[in-house]
Amino acid sequence: KLTKIAMKLSILIPLYNKEKYIERCLKSLVTQDIALNEYEIIIVDDGSKDSGALIVENYAEKNPNIQLITQQNQGPSAARNRCLEVAKGDYLYFLDADDYLVSNVLNSLLELVAQHDLEILEFNTKQITEGKILESLPKSAQEVSLNIMDGITYVAEYGFRN
Repeated sequence: KLTKIAMKLSILIPLYNKEKYIERCLKSLVTQDIALNEYEIIIVDDGSKDSGALIVENYAEKNPNIQLITQQNQGPSAARNRCLEVAKGDYLYFLDADDYLVSNVLNSLLELVAQHDLEILEFNTKQITEGKILESLPKSAQEVSLNIMDGITYVAEYGFRN
């Protein structure tokens, strides 16, 4: 049972026919260096025809911070919006079902957010082709190169993408 501590992070995952990848995604999330009661994983199965939702159910039975919601197929935007409706975290992290994280990265990200009082954290990802394994990333927030800016500067530099 989860104790009452502020939910720091909601990880939001729309799921549609990603049976082949969802277990790797979940495995990478449940082995992070953050307490179970500090983050939740919300997965919205958008009417998948495969057994991806069953894999999620198996993980949810063993991990009380995982929540599976099922709905008729409405597309990825509707699934993401449904995730947002139930999210309780101070911060939101959208992942796709075929994404996964290296070990022990979530706590470092949350440390950066707290240390610099950030509202948004953007970072690069690495595209991995089938059969490859993700390399390790810096072990601590001190090893990460930062470019901190306010919202107006960010929009001016990177443009607003709708």
